Amino acid sequence: MHSPLVSIIIPTYNRAHLIGETLDSVLAQTYRNWECIVVDDGSTDYTDELLEFYIEKDSRIQYCHRPKDRRKGANACRNYGFELSKGEYVNWFDSDDLMTGNHIFELLKFLVKNKEIDMAIGNSLNFKDGKMIGRPYNFDIKLPVTAEYFIQEKIGWITNDVLLRKTAVVLGYNEKLAFGQEFNFFARLLLKNIKAAFVSKDISIRRIHNFSIQGKLNKKGDKNHFGYFKNEFYLLEDIKEDASLKIINRSLRRLVRYSYFLTPAFSKRKIQKLTLKSLFKENRTICVFYYFAWIQINNYFGKGYYVINLTMKRLN
Repeated sequence: MHSPLVSIIIPTYNRAHLIGETLDSVLAQTYRNWECIVVDDGSTDYTDELLEFYIEKDSRIQYCHRPKDRRKGANACRNYGFELSKGEYVNWFDSDDLMTGNHIFELLKFLVKNKEIDMAIGNSLNFKDGKMIGRPYNFDIKLPVTAEYFIQEKIGWITNDVLLRKTAVVLGYNEKLAFGQEFNFFARLLLKNIKAAFVSKDISIRRIHNFSIQGKLNKKGDKNHFGYFKNEFYLLEDIKEDASLKIINRSLRRLVRYSYFLTPAFSKRKIQKLTLKSLFKENRTICVFYYFAWIQINNYFGKGYYVINLTMKRLN
């Protein structure tokens, strides 16, 4: 098999107690022609000292810090790592998870064999306290990988599971997002009509713990967190030039639904203003009328489900 360089890009922040295991799993890869770029987001633990050890151990591991003029966050680190990468293929990976021994080999073998495919997607296994506990997703991998199926959440994957031809990466991660960035990234990328396919191989091991971003969100127990609203708002802003009417209406429905449930807990004006802005920009005139009527009813009487439901129906 042709042996091209694969760039593994790992953003990290205060993961010195975990990233060593991640790097050990990279070093254990059966495929050897890789570079691993670790981008630190400003860690205050002993990440510097640990990475110094790994750099001395293997020169294929590189360590750098996010430039001070870049926005803080994992997404800026992912984008910066991509800018530094020299590989023909790219695999973004998380600093608390593990690769199986054939992680790179299986994905790369598929892409080398299938020249028309730009993105190979493997499977992940979840583990907690040393035990495997199922998978992050249980979707039908027989479905074709399309933007519509992905955005409608009929198919899915995590960032670790994807190997991309570098030439197919025509956009970066949205640096405004604090979580859910992979959904936004892959939705936008698939709308650029890149070709993607599933590889039926378990290639990643995802660590479940309370200190991951998802773990912190779950701990809050608030699935209607304002962050989900913002993510949907940014997604619509990012995809509206390429997405179908069906997908745009889906995002608008979610904005309306989130704003209805979030109104008692968060600043009403900001949520309602952003939702109205989105409906207006997408020329949903009747929906703007119904939604504005709901705002008035809700502000004065704390009710209005019937009117919000009319808004939703208009977006079907």
